[in-house]
Amino acid sequence: MKETALKWQCPADRSYHPEHLWVKREGTQVVVGVTDYLQDTAGSILFVQLPPPGSRFAAGDPLFSLEAAKWVGHFPAPVGGRVVAVNEALHTRPGLVNADCYGDGWLVRMAVDGAEAPLLTAEDYLRHLEELAGEEGSQA
Repeated sequence: MKETALKWQCPADRSYHPEHLWVKREGTQVVVGVTDYLQDTAGSILFVQLPPPGSRFAAGDPLFSLEAAKWVGHFPAPVGGRVVAVNEALHTRPGLVNADCYGDGWLVRMAVDGAEAPLLTAEDYLRHLEELAGEEGSQA
């Protein structure tokens, strides 16, 4: 787990999308979830809308959405491909995203067959978060 002065965890075994998604490659498939930063700043996740398995997406297409008390976020596909599985547990327990965003709170598994959006290393993503914190004028 990579950490800096920021309080958010960022496992080094994944790639990161600037829209606060993580991507873990497993052969020709990837598992996609949201980062610790996103689940923390969004607050308690109350609803998750996932695509049906078999759906195809190009990198950048809207893939899923999350809803918290006063916020709804729509997230892009970080890779092009076909959805092979979704985390069905999130339909009844969306709080898993908050409780274990890098484990049981994963969102979508995709078979990669297209281009990837520009992805960041854990180190680069943490720098991205530091820049965001600086822009907001706050210390995380």
